[in-house]
Amino acid sequence: MRDFGTASSAARVALSTGRRLLTVARDVIRGACGTDGYRMYVAHLAARHPHETPLTREQFFRRETASRWDGVKRCC
Repeated sequence: MRDFGTASSAARVALSTGRRLLTVARDVIRGACGTDGYRMYVAHLAARHPHETPLTREQFFRRETASRWDGVKRCC
């Protein structure tokens, strides 16, 4: 006779592990692309500088883009 409880438990563990791996992969990709930057900026501002008003998402990304690309005088 087959024990379905063990198979079900193993499947749950595999799904849980898979979800954790996907979450880590998502976080790595977001960090590399910079899409998580605004959320991190707002969290930092709330924790360290609660008296300051955060930039809007658009203002934040304009500032980030300018800081990366202003002063670049070549294409490669």
